[in-house]
Amino acid sequence: MGKVRSEFAKSEFYDGLEVDPGTRTIVLETNVVGHDRLRSMIAAAYGSKENPDLEGHVDERIRDLVAAIGRKYLSTTTMLRPADFAKLIQFVALDILTDFAFGAPFGYLERDEDVHEWIKERHESLAATAVRSVTGPWETDEKGLAKSVAAERFGPKRVERQDMLGSFVRNGLTEREARTEAVTQMSACIRGGLRIFPPFSGLLAKVVPPSGDILAGQHIPGGTRIGIAVWAIQRNEVYGENTDIYEPERWLEADEERGAKMSRTLETIFGMGENKCIGRNVTRLGAEKVLFEMLRRFDFTVLDPLNPIKSSNMLFFSQWDMMLRIVMRRDGGIEV
Repeated sequence: MGKVRSEFAKSEFYDGLEVDPGTRTIVLETNVVGHDRLRSMIAAAYGSKENPDLEGHVDERIRDLVAAIGRKYLSTTTMLRPADFAKLIQFVALDILTDFAFGAPFGYLERDEDVHEWIKERHESLAATAVRSVTGPWETDEKGLAKSVAAERFGPKRVERQDMLGSFVRNGLTEREARTEAVTQMSACIRGGLRIFPPFSGLLAKVVPPSGDILAGQHIPGGTRIGIAVWAIQRNEVYGENTDIYEPERWLEADEERGAKMSRTLETIFGMGENKCIGRNVTRLGAEKVLFEMLRRFDFTVLDPLNPIKSSNMLFFSQWDMMLRIVMRRDGGIEV
């Protein structure tokens, strides 16, 4: 169903994710030719050729995160400065993405606030209305972020930059891959977290081709809408026992064959085939580097063990109130 050139087409399920009526994005596009055209124009921006300082963007934003903690949230033995780490992680993620996309961060960490209330709107109304209100697709929108950033790339005095937006312009659009070496233990923790909290938990339903298909020995008639239950797949027996438990050790203890099966199963959270998430490697790069630098510099303590974090899942996860005490490691320090 998810293989390249699959006969399973996207269903009308994707229409519910529409942000700007009438505009077909790579996520929404159900026509194979149209989807391939969009993907070919977008993919290059996720690689180092068109975005050569991709990893540099991540490093700079990590420095901003370290500095923000130092300014406002670093506790000592005599002073407690509580930090909502869920908020800080969202801030650094958004600053990385906007820096990567537009050549400059929107300043979530520097201002220590929800710029343009993007997080608030996303939490209240999921992605649909939030993305539209932030990107501002209409010329009259004064709140739009993309308007002012994109304007300089066009016209007689256009500016060409080596970032994602610059790649879009050069390749016919108005994002491919980055890698980093990960510490084995840390990588297991990240994989465990992605398994428990997949980026998206909707079914992403597709349409069975007219000839029908066989699934688990059962004939599925053509035209049937069929989806992928990512949440259930990530609790499959391939991961061993107690799959509802966050247990990074399962990745460390697995033999080569089982480890490979686990990795393939985990990949389903990013989609498959032609619909695989283009930005998955950028996401991993950011997660690995941020986590490594945080653990290298700081020690963390949960302030309320009975209520460590608030979390909700409405297709996308929203998390907040992860209150921590952050102190400098005895063998480390803040390097800005």
